Amino acid sequence: KRNILSVLIDTNPAVRRAGLHGILRLGTFFGEKLADELLPHIIANLNEKDWELRSAFFDSITNVAICVGQTAVTEFILPCIVQALTDYEKFVIEKALHALAVLYELELLDANVMLDVLEKQVTVMVCHPTLPVRAAAVACVLACASQLSMAEVHCKLLPILRPYLKTADIVVVNEESLLELLRPPLSKGEWDRIVHSTPQNAEATMRIFDTCAEWVDQKYAPSAVDEVKAKADEVVGNAFRTYDPSGLVELEDREK
Repeated sequence: KRNILSVLIDTNPAVRRAGLHGILRLGTFFGEKLADELLPHIIANLNEKDWELRSAFFDSITNVAICVGQTAVTEFILPCIVQALTDYEKFVIEKALHALAVLYELELLDANVMLDVLEKQVTVMVCHPTLPVRAAAVACVLACASQLSMAEVHCKLLPILRPYLKTADIVVVNEESLLELLRPPLSKGEWDRIVHSTPQNAEATMRIFDTCAEWVDQKYAPSAVDEVKAKADEVVGNAFRTYDPSGLVELEDREK
């Protein structure tokens, strides 16, 4: 154990990355003790400036999760994933989203927990300026949809997604329909402006997701002209629905 620990806390990031890549064999050896013995040291890698080390953490964390079980995943690993979604390096964000999808597919996350994370942190990522990050966010949504009934998809998942869709008329949630109906992403400048304007502390970091969602709402909110057109269309539509052609026929007969 002492030798393994020395690898995970080595000052050389390359050594620690190698240790993380071999974590599945360590988990098989330690079993449930991994959570108590090594998990804190594994999580500590997220504090490093080396983004490749943070990325390696998410490459290996699903193997760790298999060993530590659902409770440890929810209490210790999930917060790490959520925190990583505001990482300045897009590759780390992508890996964190992929890890989230895999953990759910492995049934190491409860459906209600996954829906909560999607609503508060993940769905806004479908508007991220980087394509791989958007694709990873879509993968999380699809992973969740695959484990829900059709009724749950329409009652629980779609209401979370609708602010980011061009139209609410979506029948089946699959990769093709989502990619076709997603709103255009925010520009890199818009995204960076939101992230960099938020103070760098744990409480404020969670505010980034709300700010991004508000930005999307404002960007795609209907203009005053659009609202007037929509109101006019509604009035005309109501007129046609209440139109009775028989009255005109009777009027023409009386005029004759």
